[in-house]
Amino acid sequence: MNPWFWVVFLIGIMAVTFPYVGFDFRFLPGDMGDTRFNIFVLEHAKQYFGREISAYWNAGFMYPEAEVITYSENYLGAAPVFALFRWLGADIFTAFQLWLLAITFLNYWASYKLAEHLLNNKKTAAIAAFVYAFSLSITSQMNHAQTFPRYAMPLSLLFLLLWLKDFKARDFALSVTLLVYQFYCGIYLGFMSAIPFGILFIFGLLTRWQHLLVRLKSMADVPVYAGALMLNLWLMLRLFLPYMRRAGHVGLQAFHDVSHSIPTPSSYLAAHPASIVYAPLHRLVDGYTAFWDHWIFPGGLALAGFITVFIMLTVAVIKPKSKTGALFSPALKWFFLAGFIIFFFYLRIDQHSLYYFLHQLPGFGAMRAMTRIINIELLFIGMALAFAVTAVMNSVSAGVSRKNLVLAGFIALLIVENLSHPTKIVRMEKAGIKERHEVLVGKMGHLPPGSIVSYEPDTMRTNAIFYQLDAMLAAQALHLISVNGYTATSDHMYTPYWFEPSTANRLHWFSRFPGMEDTKVHVIN
Repeated sequence: MNPWFWVVFLIGIMAVTFPYVGFDFRFLPGDMGDTRFNIFVLEHAKQYFGREISAYWNAGFMYPEAEVITYSENYLGAAPVFALFRWLGADIFTAFQLWLLAITFLNYWASYKLAEHLLNNKKTAAIAAFVYAFSLSITSQMNHAQTFPRYAMPLSLLFLLLWLKDFKARDFALSVTLLVYQFYCGIYLGFMSAIPFGILFIFGLLTRWQHLLVRLKSMADVPVYAGALMLNLWLMLRLFLPYMRRAGHVGLQAFHDVSHSIPTPSSYLAAHPASIVYAPLHRLVDGYTAFWDHWIFPGGLALAGFITVFIMLTVAVIKPKSKTGALFSPALKWFFLAGFIIFFFYLRIDQHSLYYFLHQLPGFGAMRAMTRIINIELLFIGMALAFAVTAVMNSVSAGVSRKNLVLAGFIALLIVENLSHPTKIVRMEKAGIKERHEVLVGKMGHLPPGSIVSYEPDTMRTNAIFYQLDAMLAAQALHLISVNGYTATSDHMYTPYWFEPSTANRLHWFSRFPGMEDTKVHVIN
């Protein structure tokens, strides 16, 4: 990697990411809800990898519900990074902080490698990588750790483009495997990544199918293709069979129930209120349902670059032999066309959206938060900005030193406009969370492993879900099984216990399972 890679990364992670954890590791990103649940799932995967527990999908919460992990993301792909820090001696909270920093590097590195390939410019590739890893848009996603691991998506597209260039079976196998791996990192981003992958695949084959046929005539690559497809089909089935069983029980989302989460033009102009430069723009979505998820403004420079490249690409498609058309390689055309198609499919005007058609595809009906598409779109937005800057730099007649100075100034502006005020971002004191955890671990410490426990505090001074998570994490640390639970969806009979864990509500929940009423439960108050 050249110096531009490291300089931009180090500035980005120190200025943008470290405020969420603190240089003294004082903070945890997000709030007491989703962040701690994500820590629970990561720790659950670590325990499974280390053979501390024998079953993965039957995690120890919301007892006696089966396969409760299928109510949420599973982290099987990204959890090994967390597990590594745990095995090196970090506690669950510090391991989560280190996991965030490591994942951020992987996101940056992966997008840099793709940009380097597409732009053939090691310097401006750092711009694309910065936008993908450190954009202001991500501020609204920091409470959703399941959106952090995005590094497989750029790599899957990189190997797909390499395959479409030379049709080497190895590149095809790597591209498909990385796409499947993205599903293992996060179901949401897996489905969302599959769309640009599919578009690039189709565009490439439509223009280069004859080259593929020539390559396949030798039959030497057929075993590689067959093996890659069979292996990844098996991996997808292993991942999705539990989720399919869950979908058969709870059903899928109707389009009208999720349409409010599809971004609008205002969403792309609404900045997080923590933004140092653009804070007033958060008012643009004040009346929206879950308005905080619509703060996905990627910054003025990035958005301007995206619009500029849309205009340039339109000219290039209409007049391919023009000066503008000559700037786009076939791979760049395919790439940006895929990006703009995604943008328009995930755009809502009033109550109308092309996403309606994607929602009909298998699996898409299970998703509820469409604003998370920004995590994928940032790859195209960042690449567009880097492409525009590359075109300008190549057209300017100036020495290398002067160009480097101008580029450094531009990157400095890019970094500044993506900064957030540390006191306004969503984060919490790690020490308080650890103390809360250790107190409850002490209360449950006398119970033998495998015991069923229900935390039913006499008084709750804050939201009940925080106490549910207290119980889940404490029980997990002691290898207990918890009736307490935390999930976005669950059986309606769990709802009373969710809001008020008590004996009556616990027995109401158990009545859904014949023969469970007499189950021995250790109640902790």
